[in-house]
Amino acid sequence: MLKSLIASDEEIAHELHGELIADGLIKIVTNSKALSKERPSCSALPEADLEPMLGEQMPFESLLAIDTETTGLSGGSGTVAFNIGFAYIREGEVEVTQYVLTKYSGEKAMLEEVSALISQCEALVTYNGKSCDVPLLVTRFRMQRKRAPFVGLPHIDLLHPTRALFSKRWRDCRLTTVEREALGFERQDDLPGFLVPAAWANFLKTRNAKHLAPVIEHNRNDVITLLALIAKHARIHAGEIDADVDALALSRVFKRRGQRAKSLQLLESQSHRLSPKGELELARELKHHGRVADAIEIWSRLAEESVPEAIEYCAKYHEHTSKDLVTALRYAEALIATCGRRTPHLHRRERLSRKLTSW
Repeated sequence: MLKSLIASDEEIAHELHGELIADGLIKIVTNSKALSKERPSCSALPEADLEPMLGEQMPFESLLAIDTETTGLSGGSGTVAFNIGFAYIREGEVEVTQYVLTKYSGEKAMLEEVSALISQCEALVTYNGKSCDVPLLVTRFRMQRKRAPFVGLPHIDLLHPTRALFSKRWRDCRLTTVEREALGFERQDDLPGFLVPAAWANFLKTRNAKHLAPVIEHNRNDVITLLALIAKHARIHAGEIDADVDALALSRVFKRRGQRAKSLQLLESQSHRLSPKGELELARELKHHGRVADAIEIWSRLAEESVPEAIEYCAKYHEHTSKDLVTALRYAEALIATCGRRTPHLHRRERLSRKLTSW
């Protein structure tokens, strides 16, 4: 009798350096020693202080980075996550756990494993996970009549803060771009995300592990990058600002948290590379902190560059604070010349003219 040429699940698990833990489900665990040194640096992750970024103290070990590889890119109830990866810190070292389906029937067991792992963490870290990974998994849990374990769990989606801080400097904010520009890591022979569903389809046809191996490597890189990226954000929030960071966007994060002094400190330290919009924000923060003379110095300079908001601030300052009505009227005229005959500007000019006439 001829030996079957179709690989068994046990053989596939062996080729992928994992173990078969249920029918149709492989588990692959990779620790720091087995990870390539060329990946984003993870050596200092356990010491990273997340409080500056999150606004609250949270140990790095409590985070769980998650990324999914799916059977399709369009979503919907027919889309299945056939590879789910997690990265986390255990005993000071980075560890990655990945679950891979060899058949659809393994999904129930995979979701049980995922639920158990998520129950051990305090917050999820994803990249565009609020729009993609988590809604997909919520749907899959519901279809198994199970409650998704991360409902209500703090969720840090790094796509949005990354876009806020870097999108004006980079061509795009894809994860591979983030790795190259912010983390100094460039993938070699990486499988593009749009080819992942085809790789899964080819595996189902051939039962050849070679189709899954690049997907697993791609997924492993993704989750490791998430840990390195949140550490990068934490360092930025703590004051390690590099040339690619949008200082204005970061200052507004501090401002929303009520950290006005920190917002001002950042803007002043980066004043040499602020845009006019950033300089206006700096002037507003200076005024808020009672440093009106410093603020008017910025507004006056920007007014000379015909920045409308700066001209208006100068007009207000000289009318209500310095009481220099002649200068205030000059700025009011400049505002009309710059912005047109808008009603508020015309009213300001008329009011100032009356005040000067009544002297």
